[in-house]
Amino acid sequence: WVRLSPSLPPNFCLLSQFTSVFIVAFIVAPPVDIDGIREPVSGSLLYGNNIISGAIIPTSAAIGLHFYPIWEATSVDEWLYNGGPYELIVLHFLLGVACYMGREWELSFRLVCVLGLLLHIQLLLQPGFLDLPSWSRKLLGWYTFRNITCVSISANWTIVFVTFGPTLMLVNF
Repeated sequence: WVRLSPSLPPNFCLLSQFTSVFIVAFIVAPPVDIDGIREPVSGSLLYGNNIISGAIIPTSAAIGLHFYPIWEATSVDEWLYNGGPYELIVLHFLLGVACYMGREWELSFRLVCVLGLLLHIQLLLQPGFLDLPSWSRKLLGWYTFRNITCVSISANWTIVFVTFGPTLMLVNF
C-alpha cells in the first residue's frame, strides 16, 4: 500500500519551484547583461519575444560561474540584471533531480527484501534440482553419464534464471 506522507517530498517542492520560476521568468524577466558589456539581452515575452524566440537568459559572464543568490546582490534589480533567475532555475532543477535520485536509491534498498525473499525461495527449491544425479542413476540402473553433475547444475541455474530473471531485473541497484 502507498502511504501518503503529510509533507511533500523535497524533489516535488524543488521541481515545483523550478517550474514556477521558469514560467514567471519566461513571461516577465527583465533584460540580462549576458556578456558583461552593459548591453542587456531580453528573452521574455513581455519584452517582445514570442514563444519560439523566448528564452531564459543565462547568468552574466561578468559575475563568473559561482553561486549568486539573491541575498548577495545589493538589490533585486541587480540580481535580475545579472541573470539570477537562470541560476535559480538551474540549481533548483539540479537539486530536484538529486533528490529524485536519492529517492530512487532509498526505494532500491526497500526492494532488497523482495530480492532476499526470491533468493530464499530459490534456496528452498535448489535441493530438488541438485538431487538429479541420484534419481538418474535409479532410472537408468547401471549406466551413468560422466558429466551428469555439471549438466544438472547448469540446468538448475537455467531454471532459476528463467523463473526469477524478469523479477530480479525489476530491482535496480
